Amino acid sequence: MSSGDSPDLFDLGLHYFKTQKYFEAHDAWEELWSDRGLQDRAFIQGLIQLAVAIVHLENNNLNGARSMTKKALAKINKYLGFVRGINVDNLKVQLNKFQNSIENISLYSELDLHIIPTINLE
Repeated sequence: MSSGDSPDLFDLGLHYFKTQKYFEAHDAWEELWSDRGLQDRAFIQGLIQLAVAIVHLENNNLNGARSMTKKALAKINKYLGFVRGINVDNLKVQLNKFQNSIENISLYSELDLHIIPTINLE
């Protein structure tokens, strides 16, 4: 993969995430993540894990969603400020609320969908 592909894959994943196509976001970011030279590789992996957590949640795999959310938080917590235009502190707040919410439900249908994290460039 050439380094010129990286921004395109990031933007593509972001587009998919914003349009609630979480599996497709995961695919785009995973292709980006496969570039071992990325400076923010762990951050990208955290975004991938967040997307996978939501896919698990949509499939009523609450254990998978909880596990992936914890992994996403662990990766994203290593970053501060802005990464690729994303306000990391805001994302951490959303992820913590999301994690708390999914810990307290037994079915996806019980989740307030407004609690699903959003990723916006600032």
